[in-house]
Amino acid sequence: MARRMTILTIVKQQEGTMTLKEWIKQNGLSYNKAATKIGIKNKNPATNLQRYSTGQRIPHKKVMEKIYFATNKKVQPNDFYDFIK
Repeated sequence: MARRMTILTIVKQQEGTMTLKEWIKQNGLSYNKAATKIGIKNKNPATNLQRYSTGQRIPHKKVMEKIYFATNKKVQPNDFYDFIK
């Protein structure tokens, strides 16, 4: 079965960006290891990162900055706001 391409997916491919979930999968990281690599330090960093990656929560500005730079600018703040379906 062919993967359904959304406008958002096509735009991301053209820009060389990806979602947090895609970045974690591409790098073969667990949520715990990804949280450590990004530098998220709180009571439940892996749980918070999982919630960010599935869209259940949107990270605060400081956490978004950490994600942006830790992913080499591939995961961008706009990626947490799914305006285009």
